[in-house]
Amino acid sequence: LLKKPVLMEFAGAILIRSKDGQKYILGVASTDLRGKTLDIATRILRVKADRSVLELTNGVKMVVEETINTKTTLTLIDGKESGSVIEEYKSVITSEVRGKIRSLPVVGSWYSADKERYFLAVGIVVEKE
Repeated sequence: LLKKPVLMEFAGAILIRSKDGQKYILGVASTDLRGKTLDIATRILRVKADRSVLELTNGVKMVVEETINTKTTLTLIDGKESGSVIEEYKSVITSEVRGKIRSLPVVGSWYSADKERYFLAVGIVVEKE
């Protein structure tokens, strides 16, 4: 993490290959600390970081549902017509990750520069070539 500080700024999972051929999977998660104890934030982040590793290794099933509703109103007052058309667009995106994973070991935790976000990283050695 310290050799690639950009990895410490964004949540998600990445496969890292070191110069000696070692491969690592690293999962990073973050949360807003307001209203949370550090213990609660850590539990939340462990699940989120593990999930990001599952997404990287097993893929994510995405479902998108889109709905457009149109409402037309016509009014007749003193022989004059007036009207309006209202269109409502709704998009719902859900994702599903399936797989089993043992909770990965925590390899680091840190605060954002403004101390409002807390980050946690989990990781595992995958293989050496």
